[in-house]
Amino acid sequence: MRHIHHRRGAGRSAVFGTWQGRLPQELRLAGITTAEDANAFLRERFIGEFNAQFSVPARKRHGVSADQPERPELDFPVQTERVVEKDNTVAIKDRWWQIDKTRFRHSLAGSTITIHEHLDETVSIRYGPHVVGRYSSRAKS
Repeated sequence: MRHIHHRRGAGRSAVFGTWQGRLPQELRLAGITTAEDANAFLRERFIGEFNAQFSVPARKRHGVSADQPERPELDFPVQTERVVEKDNTVAIKDRWWQIDKTRFRHSLAGSTITIHEHLDETVSIRYGPHVVGRYSSRAKS
């Protein structure tokens, strides 16, 4: 089973911190040692118990404020973290994106960014709270 490290206080939510802190202990207590057993445990037991404890009802019907246009294609992107290469590029499989200079940093080389692949087939790249690139999925650099 692969162990993932996350920096505390780096914008992670309290719920994610709970997953991170609680899940390894729950797996150990249940005697789980394989990825297959861990997946079954998550589906059959842990997720339901976790949701029952931490779920809260939404304040708004769709979670969209009146001044924010509804853009469902941006709501649920596939997110992948990558480290920016020395030439200020990032890649997923055979797709590469060049990141332009930002107003706060000349280069993001060596920085961890998040690539968001949206339902409308666009791609946005974020460095923390900053969007540092937006691309059409069909464009290749």
